[in-house]
Amino acid sequence: MTPRETIAVMRDVCAAVDAAHRNQLVHRDLKPENIFLVDADGARRAKVLDFGIAKILGEDTARDARHITRAGEIVGTLAYMSPEQLRGEDLTLDCDVWALAMIAYEMLTGSHAFALQWSRHMTAARQGLPAENTAALTPAVQRFFDHALATRTIDRPASAAAFVMAFERALGGA
Repeated sequence: MTPRETIAVMRDVCAAVDAAHRNQLVHRDLKPENIFLVDADGARRAKVLDFGIAKILGEDTARDARHITRAGEIVGTLAYMSPEQLRGEDLTLDCDVWALAMIAYEMLTGSHAFALQWSRHMTAARQGLPAENTAALTPAVQRFFDHALATRTIDRPASAAAFVMAFERALGGA
């Protein structure tokens, strides 16, 4: 997709994810297949689908077994999981921010960020994106993805809203 198309889609997706996060709901399986593009009133809009494995944070799960995930249990699509999800750590909103970055990267480049070095993603031993994957990106966009796909959650954008604002800045408003 073009940078302009990518930003338009990511604005809608990040708005939906941000709304979920404000309600302490983590999607856990954000991926291109769960983003549906619809034409509404002459404009293309993106809708986030399949909240089937979403998790409510801070909820007393003793009342509703649907929201219980055992410690160390991995749920979601491996290719879009954050390093902390892959390690089976406690779930936070940050895992969805990682997935947003993976999706945006794929939209801009046409390939998965770790397609050439999958084992680096699986072990979360990444120190920036593999150089062979970033040749088509400007330095500002490369820096954005290095930040958004940081191994440490504290180094990533703090929210879906912060993610899309930084993404737009990196792309120069496209």
